[in-house]
Amino acid sequence: MRLVELFLNETTEEDRAIISLAEPIHSFLQKYADQDLDWDDENSEALYVGKIGQLLDTPFKGIDDIKIVIMSDSALLVRAKKESPNTRDAPAGLWDANTKTMIFNADYLSADFMKSTIAHEHRHMLDDVKSEFRVAGSKRYTTPKDKEYRQPKDDPYSPNMQYLAQPAEINARFVQVLNAIVPKIKRLSSQPKLEARDKLHKILRYEMDMYDVAGMFRDKNNSRDYKRLLKRGADFIDKELEHVQQSK
Repeated sequence: MRLVELFLNETTEEDRAIISLAEPIHSFLQKYADQDLDWDDENSEALYVGKIGQLLDTPFKGIDDIKIVIMSDSALLVRAKKESPNTRDAPAGLWDANTKTMIFNADYLSADFMKSTIAHEHRHMLDDVKSEFRVAGSKRYTTPKDKEYRQPKDDPYSPNMQYLAQPAEINARFVQVLNAIVPKIKRLSSQPKLEARDKLHKILRYEMDMYDVAGMFRDKNNSRDYKRLLKRGADFIDKELEHVQQSK
């Protein structure tokens, strides 16, 4: 079994748990949304929020000691530029495997997309924890499978395909796809199951385009990885739809 398959062996239950955990973390971070964190660089003292295990109970083994920190937009931009000089904007969040810390941009804590960002970084974190921090250093985990996307481009205005096409990034963005589908499942749950299911599967493909997932697979018809993601999404939809309809 290939390394990337060994460590990216997710289940729909795991995807749902990640999305569910993003909600209370997002709510907890709102108390810091109005703070003015005007730091000039990443070496300034970041605001330590706490460890995940101190904030809530989780179903995942090994994540209780993961730290949560918030930093200013300017500090995160300085940090991002050290890794990628062409970076123009600070990320909304990032996962630092070396310090076992999830870092979130203080300027975006109340933004609509922050819960999705939290789920994204949670996926990165859980992949590392599950693999005992081996996958982050794996070339198969961080190298695009499509050779066309492996070469960096100097144009700062072009999408960084070398980064976006990494299996690790595709996996994390796919969790954002599922997160975007959850409220739509609730909205369509009053419709007949087969009708709702068909609509949600179309929404799945739409969200995979919106979150730059589908575009990473140029030959979709012959891509086992793309088909695996579609199946994973369909399984998620079916189980979540059944759960919501049974709860009514």
